[in-house]
Amino acid sequence: KDSGHLQHHAAAVKAWEAGSNTDKDGKTAKDQAGQQPLLILSAPAGIASLTEQSQTLSAGSNLNLIAQRDANHTTGRRWLHNVGQHISLFVAGVKDQIALKLIAAKGKIQVQAQSDAMEITADKDVTITSCKEKIVVNAKQEILLTAGGGYIRIAGGNIEVHCPGTVTVKGASHDLSGPDSMNVPLPNLPKDKYTPPNTHPFSE
Repeated sequence: KDSGHLQHHAAAVKAWEAGSNTDKDGKTAKDQAGQQPLLILSAPAGIASLTEQSQTLSAGSNLNLIAQRDANHTTGRRWLHNVGQHISLFVAGVKDQIALKLIAAKGKIQVQAQSDAMEITADKDVTITSCKEKIVVNAKQEILLTAGGGYIRIAGGNIEVHCPGTVTVKGASHDLSGPDSMNVPLPNLPKDKYTPPNTHPFSE
């Protein structure tokens, strides 16, 4: 038996005549009741819906937008999505081509995991570049860099440099003076429970 968000519509359309004069015994109503109050729009050559003012699509349960080719969303000002539980973006991609882009022509990009961990993983290279200024890596407890069995650990005011091979340090001069420290403030993340906005303007 098929299931899913759209299965209710398909089954309800098949059962549309159940209880009517063309199907008095309700034989077509197998999965859904007949004569449900549905609105189905279909046009082989296309459907256009236009207005000079606002347009609202509201669903008390699920909202499905499906295109077998391209889907284009264009806005002249803001593009806001408020989600109560989960966002998933998946791209099958094409080999040796860029599959996912996130670009801000002006302003900064901010990504936060406000109550849990964050992971960045790549099958090949990971490159972090600051074209004009600096890169700051800051952690409250520990920073660990590791590759090929060697590692550098910064934790508890100490720096550990361990490796199974050779440690090479080169420079015109070396300043091995007394202890010093620098404390970089960490951002304060919100702790309040998130309450999604009312996205169903027609509900009471």
